[in-house]
Amino acid sequence: MKGTMAARFIGIFLFVVLCTPSLRAQGGSNYSAIGIGDIRRTTGALYEAVAGTSVAMPIDHGINVVNPAMLGLQPSTRLQVGYRFNQHMVTDGNGNSIAQNNGEFDGVLANFVVDTAYGFAVAFGLVPYTSVNYQVANELYAEVDGVGASGQSIRTGDGGMSSLYLAVCGKVIPDLHVGIAMLPMFGNIILTDEVTLYGSGNYDTKSQSTFNLRGIQFRGGLYWTVTPHVNLGATISGGANGSLLVNDHVAAYRGVIVSYDSTVITNTTTPLPLSVAFGASVLVGRSYLGIDLEMCDYSQLLVRGESTTYGKSFRASVGITRPGNRIPMVPFIERMGFHAGLCFQDLYYTYKGNPVREFMGSVGTDFPIGGNSIADIALTGGMRGTGVSADIQELFLRAVFTMSIGEQWFKPFVRE
Repeated sequence: MKGTMAARFIGIFLFVVLCTPSLRAQGGSNYSAIGIGDIRRTTGALYEAVAGTSVAMPIDHGINVVNPAMLGLQPSTRLQVGYRFNQHMVTDGNGNSIAQNNGEFDGVLANFVVDTAYGFAVAFGLVPYTSVNYQVANELYAEVDGVGASGQSIRTGDGGMSSLYLAVCGKVIPDLHVGIAMLPMFGNIILTDEVTLYGSGNYDTKSQSTFNLRGIQFRGGLYWTVTPHVNLGATISGGANGSLLVNDHVAAYRGVIVSYDSTVITNTTTPLPLSVAFGASVLVGRSYLGIDLEMCDYSQLLVRGESTTYGKSFRASVGITRPGNRIPMVPFIERMGFHAGLCFQDLYYTYKGNPVREFMGSVGTDFPIGGNSIADIALTGGMRGTGVSADIQELFLRAVFTMSIGEQWFKPFVRE
C-alpha cells in the first residue's frame, strides 16, 4: 500500500463527508413529498449513464452498490466521489408550471480489491438512499372572524435518508461471485406548511412534521459468468423493522400573539421494503448490452402520505456501455467510454388513486484525467406523473459528475 495514495484517499473521504450538509438547495420534485421520498437506487455517473442497469453489468471502474457480488471484478482499489444536479419543470392540473432545481451529494465510496484471482474485495462508504426536496406556493382566500382575507401557502420539503455501505464479496466457484452488504440507514425528512392570511391583522399558521427513520437493510448478490460473453446476476434486499420517530408541531399566530402551539411526538416502527432484482448482460464486440428487472414491496410502509397509498414498485431498464481503451498510448477518443440507457418505473405509491409512472433516458461518457483517475459524466432526462391531466406532471433533467481514483494497493498472492 502506498502511503501517499492512502493519505489522499483518506483526505478526500473526510473532505466530502464533512462538506455534504452544504450541498443541498431548495426546489425539486413534488412527488418526493410522498413516503420516504425519491428512491436513490444507484450511485455514480457511470451507472446513471446506463439508466441504472447494474445487476449484471460489468464495468471496469464504477463501484456497484446494487450488486455487491460484482465489487471484485475491478482490477484495482478505487475511491469514488460524486455530485448530482437536478432540474425540474412541474405542471399542475390548472396549467400552472414552475421550474425548480437543486444539487445534492452523490456518495463517497472506497472499494479495496484484495485478490483479483478470487474476486475478493471489501467496500465501504456513505451513499444517499432517498431524497426529499420541493417547494410549492399557492395563493389563498379565506374568511377569519367574518372578514375576508387573502393569503399565501408555502409548502416545502427537505432531507432524506442516507446509508452507510459495508460490503464484502468473493468467488465460491471459478465463475460464480457472491457478495453481501449491510446498509445502516438514517436521516430526517422535514415537511413544512406555512399559511399567511392578510386582512384585519395578519393570521399565520405553521405546521411541521419531522420524520426520523432508522434501520438496517441487508443485501445479497450473485454474479455468474455463464460464458465469456454472457453474464447473469440477482440480488435480494430486506431487513427488520425500522424505528420511526415523528415530531408534529403546529403553531398559530395573530400578529405577535400566539393563539395555538402544540407538539406531538410519536415513536413507532415500520417495516422496511423487500426487493428482488434480476439482470443479464451480453458482450457484443467491445460493448456490453444489459437488462435489469426489479420488484420492491413498500405496501407495509407506515410513513404518512397525503392522498397516497403504498404498494409494489416495478422497474425495468436496458443499458449499453462501450468501455474506453485504458492503454495510455492510444488516441484520447479511444480512451473514452460511451454509455446509454432507457428505464421505465411504476413507483411505489399511488396519488389520488392513480399509479405514478416514470420514463427516463440517459447518456454518458468517461475519460481519463491522469494515471488511473477517471471522470464520469451522465445526463438523464424523463417525465413522471399519473397520466391524468388533473394531477401533477413533472419533466426532469439530471446531470451527475463522478471522479474516481484507482491504485494497485494489494499485490496478487503467490500461488503454486
